[in-house]
Amino acid sequence: MLLVILPQGFVWKATASLYYPSNYQGQLIGDVDVTFDLATAQAHFTNLVIDDDGYQYILQMQIMTVESSSYNFFVQTEPFDVEDPNAVVHTGEAAQLTITFNADYDAIVAGKEHVFIINFINNVAPRYPDATFTHVAVAKGK
Repeated sequence: MLLVILPQGFVWKATASLYYPSNYQGQLIGDVDVTFDLATAQAHFTNLVIDDDGYQYILQMQIMTVESSSYNFFVQTEPFDVEDPNAVVHTGEAAQLTITFNADYDAIVAGKEHVFIINFINNVAPRYPDATFTHVAVAKGK
């Protein structure tokens, strides 16, 4: 359990955004700034929409004081999918896909494999509409 003690006497707000927005085709639309209730430690976003389907979207909220951003911190949601209810569901035999990264893996991908995979699924996979990509892995090339 994480215990965060927030300074009293300030007005707080929460600002929502996509975490690593280049990973997704969709954009976050709606009122992204709302009041953060210090007593309940909650912010209620009532009209946010992601305008395109995609996998493993992560929202990030920046919680900060309004008068100045002297006090602020970030929290992220768990990943979630946005699905098109009219999408075609593919059936058939599954095949393993491993992406071999031949560039500077340690500088670009290492420790951020999940971000690289999300980027691949949302930005490269849509170019192949007759295939569904799940359980993607990435490995360091030679």
